[in-house]
Amino acid sequence: MRPVKKSDAPHCLAAVKREARRIVTETGKPLVPEDWALLKDCAEAVREALARDQEGLCAYCGVRLIRSGGANTMTIEHHTPRAVDVSQMFEWSNLLGVCPGRTTYNGRQILHCDKSRAPKHLLSFHPVDDALRIPNELRVHLRGSSGKGRLGSIVAHSPEANSDVAELNLNAEPLIENRAEVIDRLRRLLSKDGSEAHMRRLYRTFTTPTADGLPSYAHVAEAYLRRKLRDRGLRP
Repeated sequence: MRPVKKSDAPHCLAAVKREARRIVTETGKPLVPEDWALLKDCAEAVREALARDQEGLCAYCGVRLIRSGGANTMTIEHHTPRAVDVSQMFEWSNLLGVCPGRTTYNGRQILHCDKSRAPKHLLSFHPVDDALRIPNELRVHLRGSSGKGRLGSIVAHSPEANSDVAELNLNAEPLIENRAEVIDRLRRLLSKDGSEAHMRRLYRTFTTPTADGLPSYAHVAEAYLRRKLRDRGLRP
């Protein structure tokens, strides 16, 4: 899970909410999860706004949501599920952009992110509301495998964080390997040029979004490079 800073909702979302209220008023019946279909004409604008705010990355695992060629692989996720509280169905603060959540690994399909989540399970951490807590309580293991965890694994620092990691399957084998690959690549680059200038160039690459957003697992690279800079007594 990575911190997210939200900006304004797309204008069309307000129109969707007005239409939902009109239907409730006219029918006298409450909304149901299936009324999510009302988003249809606004869905693309919501995806674009989520991709913008999340710098092109999945709110849970951090993989890129926009593939080469511009294909948007995003699923619009409800942090509080529709099956739990339908009143939050169209609330901008409750909407997140997540990856497809299915990875083929050694011939089998691994579910993670929203696809691993039970339909009515409430997460303890919110990428927006808990943006300051997440880096401290859900840390990527950066220094190699040890008794504390494998390189690239997420080490939870509270029972609530551990629950979210398990529910979203964020320590699925392919995700650990992907995060470890980012760290190994940075190690190789720094072994060739370990200068402060090179380290800072790499840091900017993983923290400064382009028009397409940030590279996959940018939060992992940022955490690793922050630590390397701090080890030298330098500030990022």
